[in-house]
Amino acid sequence: MSSQLRIVIGGDDAGFSYQSIISHDLASDTRVAKVIHVGLKTELDKTAYSTFAIAAAEAVADGTADRAILICGTGLGVAIAASKVAGVCTITDPRQLLGREVCLEQQCAGAVCRAEGYWR
Repeated sequence: MSSQLRIVIGGDDAGFSYQSIISHDLASDTRVAKVIHVGLKTELDKTAYSTFAIAAAEAVADGTADRAILICGTGLGVAIAASKVAGVCTITDPRQLLGREVCLEQQCAGAVCRAEGYWR
């Protein structure tokens, strides 16, 4: 993995606004080489969360991205969907520092999944 991360991000209609905020922050972060969007293009889009969760997980699994950030109403739906892709593990509460480090580094978790309402 290079020193700069390639991050894929997606959110359903319940996570659309936070996806936009996070994307903007990532784009200005010097640790991020590239932000890849797989989520909704507008708030009116009602594509199922599993569609973009699987697309993001596949990008991590095939090496197109180093990590994924997925946002839905609860964070659990995207975590379950992304975890079905071979080689991808998810974490649903990155605020727990020890848990995050263990999952991302030792357990090779590729996706952080959050609920829009709980992240703020």
